[in-house]
Amino acid sequence: MKKIKNCGGERNKMIKIISVSILLIFNLYAKNNTDTPILLDNSYYKIYVKPDGKLAFLGCYSDALKFNSNGLAPVSLEGDTWIFINDIGQKINKKTFDSIDEFATNGLAAASKNGQYGYIDINGNWIIKPKFDEAYKFDTVENNVSLAMAWIGEKHGYINQKGEWIIKPIFGSHYDTGFENGVAMVSPENSSLYGLIDSHGKWILAPKYDWDTSGDVKTHKGHFTLMENGKWGVIDTQGKWIIKPKYDYIIGAVSNGYLVELKKKKYVIDLKDKFIEKVDESNEIKNVNGNYIYKSLNLVINKKLGELLIKTNDCNEFIKQAKNLK
Repeated sequence: MKKIKNCGGERNKMIKIISVSILLIFNLYAKNNTDTPILLDNSYYKIYVKPDGKLAFLGCYSDALKFNSNGLAPVSLEGDTWIFINDIGQKINKKTFDSIDEFATNGLAAASKNGQYGYIDINGNWIIKPKFDEAYKFDTVENNVSLAMAWIGEKHGYINQKGEWIIKPIFGSHYDTGFENGVAMVSPENSSLYGLIDSHGKWILAPKYDWDTSGDVKTHKGHFTLMENGKWGVIDTQGKWIIKPKYDYIIGAVSNGYLVELKKKKYVIDLKDKFIEKVDESNEIKNVNGNYIYKSLNLVINKKLGELLIKTNDCNEFIKQAKNLK
């Protein structure tokens, strides 16, 4: 769970401008008629807008989450303090947190206070009191059973919705996606090799593969990127190779396959490891905030396609200019 520094006048970064209409974002997140404010991320600030594209209320946040079913949204204020607001931007209670993660389908979110992590409900009440050194979002593993990764010191395991250890904290590093189709990729303590475990903590695939923990590779659901003998490939939850380990790097998933690199050249391959297209300067537009966009195939790794067209690095100036969007 990463903390993002609050925006303010001292920030010296400028918001990038992308010539893609904000309405593309609205089409992705507001397909039905609703008055619920929509979270819009413009890289350095986050705001809320109405489905018609107008600003929902004046507010500029360094970090924020979507509105939940109870009509509340967690937002980060100055000093990395998190609070809950209602759909008109008003603070709804005096509860504050150091951080709040996304809410899971079971209605709980990892949150921290005074350096310890626990879990809160959509109203900000502690359901699992802060007692972990770090905690992650709950994943639905199987038969509506939810597990969440939690850390004690340098070891992590998995807890249930009562905060009880279902899989004891005996693992070291982990794959970012958590559980996928009932399995998770982890490494034993004091080891750099990865394997797959089931929801009971038993090894499905022995830990014998390398993985670059510094990367954040977008994969298709139920897939994991792994390295064998210095080459990258993709396996499924059964440990079978979907993409054989023969590439120098797997950059990420696209709509119908993967973007890969081999001998300093980029290619798009499908999920059966068949060649689709070579990517070069003629059809690669650019890498914008991790979004690889291609003219010929219209393939995008991440669906966040646009940013708000306000050029300022000061939150007060942002709100001032944003008034003109109402």
